[in-house]
Amino acid sequence: MKKFILFLIIILGFVTVYNLRPDNSNSKTDSFTDSNTIIQNPNLVIQHISKNISNLSPEKEQLGGTFYVTNITLDSGSGVVKYEDGHNAYTARFDYSYINEKEVAIKNFTRIE
Repeated sequence: MKKFILFLIIILGFVTVYNLRPDNSNSKTDSFTDSNTIIQNPNLVIQHISKNISNLSPEKEQLGGTFYVTNITLDSGSGVVKYEDGHNAYTARFDYSYINEKEVAIKNFTRIE
């Protein structure tokens, strides 16, 4: 019984230490570094593309599907988005610029093969 209690104390110690370690996964992202380029507020671009993918896409959803983003790669002023509607998958290249701190303008949204 003493060994069991000692075992529980050790396990609880490990769990406590694990839970007290710093966790940066929930931290706000202000910038994103890709190819030695710092992109300010990439989440704004990602959110805008994700929210407006149906309007940006030159293709229309098929068979009642709704477009959703599966991957976005950003570079300074441009990016590539992969998206699908559950039936068809597409890839597009786009250019973007910041209107202000809370708005993004998407330009030249072009589907690529």
